[in-house]
Amino acid sequence: MNDEPACRGARWMSMFAFAVVFAAVCVAMTACAGNKGGGKSLPQQPSEVVPSRMTISAALPQDTDLNGYPDMIDLTIFVFDDRYPIPLDVPGTFTFKLSGAKEGRLLREWAIPPDKVVAARRRMPAGPGYVFSLSLLDNGGDHIEAQHADLTAEYMPLKGPVVKMRGGSTLRLGKLTQ
Repeated sequence: MNDEPACRGARWMSMFAFAVVFAAVCVAMTACAGNKGGGKSLPQQPSEVVPSRMTISAALPQDTDLNGYPDMIDLTIFVFDDRYPIPLDVPGTFTFKLSGAKEGRLLREWAIPPDKVVAARRRMPAGPGYVFSLSLLDNGGDHIEAQHADLTAEYMPLKGPVVKMRGGSTLRLGKLTQ
């Protein structure tokens, strides 16, 4: 007598049971990780904030058109007043510059006006932030010589001094290798 079909069925049932239990645990953990209420709420942003610094997180450039050249840079930005611990929500303009890391030659520049900055605003766990996708395709094309490039930023609030990014993000551009 051949027990192989019965073993296969039992194996499938045990894998199905494991998947059901795993899904139930995931749902329960998600429910437990929710907001519990009794915690402190974030303080209200003072009316007289003055942006003084920003943090920028740049993802690895993506090749959205699948031609072998990265063409999209996704950024998440938080703007701060050194006197206030939570990121700020203040109107202004961002300027991003992408320069060759070795020779410093400007490769691309993007200016994001206040209306687009408002559209890029997101509520995040840390507080308000901005999410941008900078396209090389809309700004001269993605066929760039293989190199490392430095991405820098400036934020010009409607009121107050210009805030320059401290340091920069180094990205690899050019033809992707297999």
